[in-house]
Amino acid sequence: MTDKDVVQHLIQEIEEAISEMEKCTSFDEDVFIKDRTLRFSLRYSVIQAVESAADLGLTILEKKFNTTAKSYREVFRKLVLSGVIPLNIGKSLEKMASLRNMIVHRYWDIDDLLIYRGAKEGGIETIKKYMEVIKEFVTKEV
Repeated sequence: MTDKDVVQHLIQEIEEAISEMEKCTSFDEDVFIKDRTLRFSLRYSVIQAVESAADLGLTILEKKFNTTAKSYREVFRKLVLSGVIPLNIGKSLEKMASLRNMIVHRYWDIDDLLIYRGAKEGGIETIKKYMEVIKEFVTKEV
């Protein structure tokens, strides 16, 4: 798989996750919280979006800047420091990475309303803006 193929695959994964997140958050909180399938789907979509966004960022850091990162949050921080993404997007993605970590590492303490609100009140838009910036960056660099 070429670097271009990897980038395209990750972009597709992120777009699919965004679509699912939008679907899950289109319901009112009461409906969402009572529907186990919606809750689990949103959890997985957040994980997928963050992990794919970080993998995409890491690919850029490695290929363009010859650097790496040890965590999802560090990927987004380094993308900001490298001038690839604006600070506000980087900070918002760090918050999304924290949501992802809560889901993955503390499944017994998951607050589904926190995830729902995080996605609906800015998380989805942040990932969309990230995608716009990354697509523009990749287009310029290819």
